[in-house]
Amino acid sequence: MLKPQSPFAEWFGIQVVSVDDQRSYSKMHVMPHHLNKFGSGHGGVCLSLADHACGALLAHIAQDSFYATITLNSAFYLPVSEGELSAIATLNARTKTTAHIEVAISQQDKMLFKASGSFAIRQKRQQ
Repeated sequence: MLKPQSPFAEWFGIQVVSVDDQRSYSKMHVMPHHLNKFGSGHGGVCLSLADHACGALLAHIAQDSFYATITLNSAFYLPVSEGELSAIATLNARTKTTAHIEVAISQQDKMLFKASGSFAIRQKRQQ
């Protein structure tokens, strides 16, 4: 495991397993507090994991830059249940100021969720 990328990820239970120049692999264990009133994972679980998996990839490819989500378009295919979720974020394209990333989330070899997003990459401001 790599060190947590943010306090939110640590609190939420997201772990970054690996990152290279093209993809990141993250995972989390869905617990009872991640479920909605119907007993399935709250939609925010997949959205948070997806956004963080993209952020882990950006942290690697844009190390000395500021980066932020511009859009994150999502599709839910199957409900999330308690247990481990896996997220793979893949870089589709990158310019100097923007990255386009797709992420897929699965549980027990079943595709549950996909998202694609655009992410701003900017120089860090001098303080």
